Amino acid sequence: MKNLYILVALGGVLAAEHASALNLDLTYYPNTYEANPGGEFTMVPATAADVPAFNVIYNRYSPLATGPGGVGFETFCMDTGTEVRSNPLGATLIPGNVTAGTAWLYSEFAHGLLGADGYNYTDTSVAGGRWKSAAALQSAIWYFQGDIASPAAGLATTFVNDAIAALNLASISNPFQLNNGGFGVDELQLTKTGANGGTLYSQPLLALVPDGGLTAMLLGLGMLGITGARRFIKK
Repeated sequence: MKNLYILVALGGVLAAEHASALNLDLTYYPNTYEANPGGEFTMVPATAADVPAFNVIYNRYSPLATGPGGVGFETFCMDTGTEVRSNPLGATLIPGNVTAGTAWLYSEFAHGLLGADGYNYTDTSVAGGRWKSAAALQSAIWYFQGDIASPAAGLATTFVNDAIAALNLASISNPFQLNNGGFGVDELQLTKTGANGGTLYSQPLLALVPDGGLTAMLLGLGMLGITGARRFIKK
């Protein structure tokens, strides 16, 4: 029983820490391979004071998934209906809103592995191969997030089918289920303060989790502890 209480406490503590693991201001900007509308977008620290916290995330990315000249990390939109606010933006990692299909695809992209599925990381010319790949990946992400009814034909459909196949191998039968930090991917919630002092939400983006998903795993253990404790109490 003591171990169950420890797991419950650990899950609660980690939930609080996970939501505040990122506390900094970011600036986003488009690049020559931005598939407008949608990513890739490049995220960079807004000020020098934000660099240490930013690097905790940035250092998890493959050089292939960083911005032009290796500056910043690349990301994609999570939905189609939220306004993109002006820079700078406050950033917080939020687990729970990313689907398994989206998480798998973005993790593969961010670690430089999506080339095996057809992503062109190298042709960064205007409207070149990377631009076309970005448009396809954005379509696949919007599909898995439930924002569009079907992915675009061609490479986007390939990404979707490859994600489903990979998830099946991981015993995840529903690519639309919430991911809760699995595959080391979370929502990057971006906000700014409005003129009246209220919070304005910007387009949510994707980011790798600083601890590579360890927190999410321990949170799962914490939830198991809660379930076990309930069963114990019922007995």
